[in-house]
Order: sequence, then structure tokens, then C-alpha cells
Amino acid sequence: MNGRDRAQSRAEEGQRPLSFCADRLSLGRGRVVSGDDVILLDGDCGLCTRLAVFMTPRMAPTASLRFLAIESAEGQAIISTFPQHIQEKDTVYLVRNNKPYIRSSAALRFLFYMRWYYAMWYPFGWIIPLPIRNLVYRFVARYRHRFFRRPVSCVFPMPKSDQA
Repeated sequence: MNGRDRAQSRAEEGQRPLSFCADRLSLGRGRVVSGDDVILLDGDCGLCTRLAVFMTPRMAPTASLRFLAIESAEGQAIISTFPQHIQEKDTVYLVRNNKPYIRSSAALRFLFYMRWYYAMWYPFGWIIPLPIRNLVYRFVARYRHRFFRRPVSCVFPMPKSDQA
């Protein structure tokens, strides 16, 4: 079940929609993406929110990246611009320079936004062949809800410019 289906099923079950993260991020109404790159994470995933909170203070000062829930209206608008075969994936998305990356490729490219002592691991990640990286990614993605409790509310970090 992809993010769009999950959001629709939650709405049908009378649960709160998962677009609550989008209200905290300043993507600007009427615009899909600003000049910043975007990482789309599952807003209902404990692992995703913990990683976002962990990584935010460790990002490079010049990094321009926004966190957004896949289930949000803005997230769905961004995903709808991707090719069909990428839209159907239930994964993390990274939009870097208007190009989408998914699964382990998105996770590795996220290192570009980190401080140098994290970013230096990027070339070593590419040594591992893509099918093996994606196999590990899919295994973790499948069992993430068993090990990480779902968040009660959105804890995706706000962009530095919005915290004032």
C-alpha cells in the first residue's frame, strides 16, 4: 500500500489525516516545491520521524532540505509529478535538483546534506551493489513498524528559517 492509499484509508476509517506535517513546513501555498530540495518520509513511521529528528542538527549549515510527509497534500502533489513507475513505490523519496531518488539511493544521497564527517561515507555506500542495498532497505522498511512506535504527532523538524 503506497502513501496515497494509506492516506485515503485513514480518511475512510475516520482517523486524522496525515497531512498535519505539511502545515508546519513552509512550502508556500500554491507552490509544489520551492528552491529547496525535499525528502518525503512516511509521516506515520516512528523510524522516519526519529531519523529526521536525529539528522536535522547534524546537517551541514549550507544544506537546503525540507522534510515532508508523503501523505500530505504537498507530498502527494510532488509525487504526482514523478514518472508512473516511481509513483507506485512505497518508499522514501528524495527530490534533489528536481530529480527523484528512491529507496537506498535516496538514503545515500541524503548524506550530501550532512556535515563532512557523515558525507564522507557516501562513496563507501556506493561500493555495495544497488540490488543488495535495496534488499536491505526493503527488509528494514517491512519491519520498521514492529520496532519503532508510531508517532503521536508530527515531529518532523521545521526549516531553520521558520523557527524564528
